[in-house]
Amino acid sequence: MAVLSVSLALADDFKTISGKEYKNATVTRVEPDGILLKTKSGISKVYFTELPKEVQERFHYDPAKAVQFNAATAQQQAPAQAPTQAPARPEENVRNIREVESDQRSFFDQTFLLKGRIEVSNYYNFGYKEAEPMHYAFGIRDDSTRHECYAYMERAKAAQLHERVLNAGGPVKGVFAVILLRSRYSDPMELDVELLDYRLEQ
Repeated sequence: MAVLSVSLALADDFKTISGKEYKNATVTRVEPDGILLKTKSGISKVYFTELPKEVQERFHYDPAKAVQFNAATAQQQAPAQAPTQAPARPEENVRNIREVESDQRSFFDQTFLLKGRIEVSNYYNFGYKEAEPMHYAFGIRDDSTRHECYAYMERAKAAQLHERVLNAGGPVKGVFAVILLRSRYSDPMELDVELLDYRLEQ
């Protein structure tokens, strides 16, 4: 899991796509999914999905590496479990919603990809019943099986996705890296996942 520590002599100003500003900030650390900024008020992590494209390019943001980084982080935070097989290559790790929904316990704390269409939702229930203050809710529809699930992403990371889907005025097609957290599991009849990263079609 590659993490780059940097120490810049000169501070800089950063502004997210939602308008939040970090004045006179020093980049203290660059991670695959974001940068740590030190300001007079403290240290904050700003995710690349919140930042303009020119800032992403400046720090060599790679969505694929961000997916791997988030997956590794999520697995480290998940409860200890028996060793599993080596992670599949990305193209081998695409699942459909019906497959996962029918056997959720077999997918606990595992990262996998879903292909389909995503839209903004306001549904918070079961394991994510109290998640609204920290998470945006989305619905993902699997085009191949017509099944749907709910996906939740931290608001700080999901700001750009949320705005883009709203502006589209309807579902947007893409590939989504998700994890089914054992700690959030509640109802075997409904699939609720944590959204780690995404790649939308242009």
